Amino acid sequence: MLATGENAVTIGEYEPFAHLKDDELRLIAEELMDAFRPRIMVNLSSASRALRTAMQEPLAQLKEERKAMLELCDHMVKRHDPDDIKYEYPNAKPSDLLAIAEAELRDGKGFGKELYFSNTASTFGDQHLFSTFDEFTTAHWRTLGQLIRRNSLPMAKSLTTFRDKAGDAGVISLADGLKHGRMPALQKLSLSACFGPQGAEALALVLTKRTLPSLKHLSLAENPLGDAGMEFLGPAIQQLELTWLDLVCIGIGDAGLASLLPPSGTLPLPLASLKALNLSNKKMAWWSYFWEPKELLAMRNKVTNAGRQALVSAVRGGQLPVLKFLDSGSDSEEGGGEDSDEDEDEEEEGGEEEGGEEEGGEDSDSAADL
Repeated sequence: MLATGENAVTIGEYEPFAHLKDDELRLIAEELMDAFRPRIMVNLSSASRALRTAMQEPLAQLKEERKAMLELCDHMVKRHDPDDIKYEYPNAKPSDLLAIAEAELRDGKGFGKELYFSNTASTFGDQHLFSTFDEFTTAHWRTLGQLIRRNSLPMAKSLTTFRDKAGDAGVISLADGLKHGRMPALQKLSLSACFGPQGAEALALVLTKRTLPSLKHLSLAENPLGDAGMEFLGPAIQQLELTWLDLVCIGIGDAGLASLLPPSGTLPLPLASLKALNLSNKKMAWWSYFWEPKELLAMRNKVTNAGRQALVSAVRGGQLPVLKFLDSGSDSEEGGGEDSDEDEDEEEEGGEEEGGEEEGGEDSDSAADL
């Protein structure tokens, strides 16, 4: 009995959540929806008739979201080289791989490393084999954004995408998930060769300390963003506490660089924690494997002597106080704008190469090429 006297109600007659309205019940369902843990919502829906009725539609949606998540896991399995998987999981049978991929994704990893989605199969450390193309589709992006929105990936520390064909639509779906601030542990975000100015506009809205409080490493390399894309991204990047920023081959000129640099005297000081900034065109020859000549031209950074001088002034003026690695993209053979005579500025901020080799993987002979 739950009460005594004339208000007595038997256990069998008690209806949990019966006092809640349908829209309130659907809100509860929305918060509990998790493609990795569907049993939570299934079990709750069986607690009362009111819940069973109110949760029919959310349960159907959860079924679709779980199906999409498993398709994403299947993509993870297919894009990995079988020898790599065998090395990580020597006793796994082929029938086990989908469940392993689900567990890895749920824990914010990708077969023991990081969330890494690519159109190429990767083997032997950094070597990439270009024989296997498993396209990361718009549907995959939508699923990834949905998982982030549902708070299903709170432990993920690194998210990398590479050579994607979904374009701006994919990054827009990712941004739609990120805007809810449910990747608090994310330290590295690398979105290479997958979007343009339209995606940049969407991404700029979610590059904030509130949504990505732990972000330290941002790579936007090989995206044809141009100055238009940097007009969106520059002010957003200034608000982050980044230590590494990779802008290799994104097609920016002096105007795009100016969007990134904070005005003199700005307080609190933007980019105060930035240790490495890469604006080079070093991967141009390597990327010619994938891109058409006109696309390569669009991706070539075009910062001129005037733009590089503005960068030198920002460094000397204390606007980038802890910068250790700087490649301004002045190598003429790589197509980085005009040749520069300011080699004396190779210098104070650029003498230490630890940032470039440790995180950027760029082959820079001297830390700065100003």
